[in-house]
Amino acid sequence: MSSKVILVTGSNSGIGFEIVRILAMKGHTVYLLLEERRPIVARFQKRKILKAKDINNAGVTGLEYSQDPYEMSHELLDYVFKTNFTGAVNTTTAFLPLLKKSSEPVITNVSSELGSNSAQSASKAALNSYTIQLAHLLKGDQFKVNAVVPGHTATRMTHYRGARTVTEGAESIIRWALLDKDGPTGRLGYFEEGEYPW
Repeated sequence: MSSKVILVTGSNSGIGFEIVRILAMKGHTVYLLLEERRPIVARFQKRKILKAKDINNAGVTGLEYSQDPYEMSHELLDYVFKTNFTGAVNTTTAFLPLLKKSSEPVITNVSSELGSNSAQSASKAALNSYTIQLAHLLKGDQFKVNAVVPGHTATRMTHYRGARTVTEGAESIIRWALLDKDGPTGRLGYFEEGEYPW
C-alpha cells in the first residue's frame, strides 16, 4: 500500500488519536487538526499531495446540557452542531481545493448509529445528509465521500462504557478512509462488516 497524506480532526484523544497512531505506524503522513485549520491548509499548499484523505472525526455529545426536547437550549444546539456538523463542513470546504488535486481523494465523516441524545442525533443526521449531497456532487471528480459508524466504542465520550475497543473503532474508520479509486461513495459504513441503508 502506497503512503498517503491524511488529515484527522478531533485527534487529541479517543478514536481520533488511535486513528492517527495506526495510520502513522502504517507509514502514512498524518496531520492532527485540533482546532485552527489555517496553518495546516498553508502547509498542505506548499507540498505536492498525490493521495490526500480527510477524516472528519471531531464530535461532542452535549450531555452537560438538558436533553429534554422541551428544554433544549440554543447554547446546546450551537455547541453540538458547531462541532459535529459545521466543523466538518468548514474543514471539508477549506481542504476541498487541495483534495481535488489528489489522485485518490477521500472524505470520511464519522457518524453515529443514533446518537446518545436529541442534539447529537440531529447533528449527525445533518452530517449524513451533507455526506450524501457531497458524494453526489463530487462523484465526477472521482471522490469517495462516505460516512462511517465506528460503533459504541469505549472512549472518554462514552465514559469508557462502549462494547468496542478504541482500536476496533479506529480500524473501522480507517478501512473507509483508505479507499482507492475503485471504492464506493455515498455510503454509510457500519463497523468493518458492512453498510447501513440510507
